Amino acid sequence: MPISVNPQKRRTSGDPLDLRIEATCTLEDHEETIDLNIKKMLELNIPAKSIVTITHNTESFLYNQSVLKFIISHLRRTVAKHDLKMVSITLEELHNVVCEFK
Repeated sequence: MPISVNPQKRRTSGDPLDLRIEATCTLEDHEETIDLNIKKMLELNIPAKSIVTITHNTESFLYNQSVLKFIISHLRRTVAKHDLKMVSITLEELHNVVCEFK
């Protein structure tokens, strides 16, 4: 599963801004990334919609808890707004769900 990215925003490397917990961006950037991805998946009628956020396992997670809480909170609002269902799932489980649609 690809990581959710914002193709309208770039990191200093030139890569699209990804939905990374420790990214040096604003909460509004994360919000925009989620909104753009949900909107695109709805437009394309993707059967298994997914937002994939990541973090480095070498970072102090305690420092970034507020970012993760913000992302989860915004996802809950967005899912409710679009009458979708939010589930927590591993990448392997999501892969299996997507394979069922083939």
